Amino acid sequence: MNIFRALGAFATPRRLLIVASAAVAVFVFASGGRADASAMLTALPADVVIPAGQSSGTTMLTWNTFSAQGAQIYVSVDGAPEVPQIVNASAVGAQSVTVNATHTYLFKLYVGQKGVQGPAATAQVKAHHLLKADLTVKYDGFINGKLRITVKNKGADDTGSYRIAVLAGADSYSIFAGPLAAGASKQFALSDDVMGCNRPIAILVDVDHIVDESVENNNGTGFNTPCIIDDGPVKIPEDD
Repeated sequence: MNIFRALGAFATPRRLLIVASAAVAVFVFASGGRADASAMLTALPADVVIPAGQSSGTTMLTWNTFSAQGAQIYVSVDGAPEVPQIVNASAVGAQSVTVNATHTYLFKLYVGQKGVQGPAATAQVKAHHLLKADLTVKYDGFINGKLRITVKNKGADDTGSYRIAVLAGADSYSIFAGPLAAGASKQFALSDDVMGCNRPIAILVDVDHIVDESVENNNGTGFNTPCIIDDGPVKIPEDD
């Protein structure tokens, strides 16, 4: 009976309200209510591809401080000291910003005033031109009994399959190859079918079967085949 009297004395309406309020407070704290959530900053796209012929592009910054305080957004370009990007912003917002090709941007979100505490969130953006393969071809000469050429990828991206079109007078044939990494080169020996005394040869290179660059009579890649005699290849002088 003493135990039941104690419980009855404790379970008054006022005391039950206090207990219930405490339980709600514990639940909100444990579940991470909005007031205690971390700030958020995103940039879309984070990888900005800028078309050829243009020097800049845009990305959309979106932020939320999840507090009653506003935001300050700063930016560091290529690791340089940070400078203001968006000042006195609202607690929640979005804004498009311009980024220039070949640079990396680190955006930093500060809740309230910068300097009181470190950045609450960051977002990194890289801006670059569209990467592509850029094939060139060079005639190396008559080597080990074969006409040899070197194809080089001077672009910033790997190739897919590509085709070397060899035009020998009225005849033509193709060499299929691929891929070729950025900055890499590969040598090819031409077929004996193209041989013929002083026969005009022209080379074209296709990337994914789309003509990327015609190298006919350019940078020494248009040439005449040597004439073969017992002492080796001899180039017959062309008529004036």
